[in-house]
Amino acid sequence: MVIGLLSVFIMDDKDNDEESFKKEAIEHVMIMSCGGLLLSFVVLLCSIDQKYLGTFISTKTDNESNQEIFTENDDKQTKFSILECAEHKWRGKLGEEFMAWLNVRLAVWVEQEPDWPSDYHKSITPDWAVEERNKALLKRLRTKEVENLRSPRR
Repeated sequence: MVIGLLSVFIMDDKDNDEESFKKEAIEHVMIMSCGGLLLSFVVLLCSIDQKYLGTFISTKTDNESNQEIFTENDDKQTKFSILECAEHKWRGKLGEEFMAWLNVRLAVWVEQEPDWPSDYHKSITPDWAVEERNKALLKRLRTKEVENLRSPRR
């Protein structure tokens, strides 16, 4: 806005020395302002954690990034992290795929009782994602502590 206002003054057609001095001063202020903006942007880019720099300048939406977390990773913990994202960002496109993935693993988790998924992960597992035949498995997988974690959210 300041640069736009300053440029209006430069457009003035008066040719006396005082006016030309004002024009030069305004031009210098505009150039320094543009340089300051550019320097600030470079400092911002340099201060961003390098692993997030790609997300800062990427054209990919947050929804696409969240969906990519699930589709392009084989690690179960990374896949499960999609539940920590807003559900509306991924459920429409990945709901069926997530349900299939989760329902296959529920029986394994009940049988083997691994350290993972944690109580937290069990508590954020959505009931809609579990098929009717696996609802009992999910109930067995959840302990009393998990149910206590879930109760404030209901």
